[in-house]
Amino acid sequence: MYADIAVNAPIPYSRTFSYSLPENCSGEIGQLVWVPFGSRTIQGIIVNLSDTSEVDHPRPIVSTIEPGQLVSSLQITLGLWISQYYLSPVFDAISLFLPPGFKSKVRSEISPGPQIKSSVHPPPANYQSAIQVLVNKHRMKEQDFSKLLGSGGNTALDQLIKTEHIQRHTIIPRSKTHTYDSYLINPDYSQMDAIEDKLNNKQSDLLSAVRSQVGPYPTRIANKEFGRSAAVNLVNRGILGLEWVRQENNPPSSQMNTGYPTDLILTAEQEYSVANIKQAIVNPHSHRRNFLLHGVTGSGKTEVYLRAMAQALERGHQILYLLPEISL
Repeated sequence: MYADIAVNAPIPYSRTFSYSLPENCSGEIGQLVWVPFGSRTIQGIIVNLSDTSEVDHPRPIVSTIEPGQLVSSLQITLGLWISQYYLSPVFDAISLFLPPGFKSKVRSEISPGPQIKSSVHPPPANYQSAIQVLVNKHRMKEQDFSKLLGSGGNTALDQLIKTEHIQRHTIIPRSKTHTYDSYLINPDYSQMDAIEDKLNNKQSDLLSAVRSQVGPYPTRIANKEFGRSAAVNLVNRGILGLEWVRQENNPPSSQMNTGYPTDLILTAEQEYSVANIKQAIVNPHSHRRNFLLHGVTGSGKTEVYLRAMAQALERGHQILYLLPEISL
């Protein structure tokens, strides 16, 4: 399986790169991953999956950052449109939809290499002082060591890595992740009776508890009541299934009030503005079609926008709400 990935790098706006997925990795569109890019490791977002690759020998992804999808297919489509329309890198456009705290970069550190003490191939004389500082500190941030090398530090750093006088270490930060709950699932297995004879007491009791449960059985309860080893053993032997469910911070849609709040009392100025805008919405031939709201911060202009948009949507119209870069 291969993935087209938008990478977090300064590249042409429409470019994505092909990577292979390791056998133990099940990729998903909208998933955030670490990928090799040149000599670096950077973040990427899977935008497409395919059985074929556009290149002959694609490099494999390093690891996934989150086990599930972080960006929906609809958001991927919107991000691709934003990239095309505004000529921005695909990753920059799609990463707008990432939850806070997920976007990050790897850290690179430098340490002395195996040739650092070589008398046959000593490092260039003009880099001796920088290398001595590195030897004394054992390890340094790449950007700090590059500054010690002076003008053209990045080029010199790459050359010293090739000659093995120094070596680079890539440190992948631990990104913020969602919280997951796990549940034990009772499979419909007709030959279960033959297996049950080989279970110990705790395993047998746990299996009975899962069978009697209406719906999935929380793993945390199983670990508390029967011990973690009982659940792990049953799952590893295929007697029970294991399902991971992401915890959502937002309340279920059935518990949300999707209607427009009616307990907000508008001021006289707001009422006047809303009435005039509604009249233009109801009467498309009205001579007054453009409105400019003037008011200080906190005077309630946004509430007028919301009432006007609600009126337009109720009549089957579409609305476009433009928000400045400084969010309200």
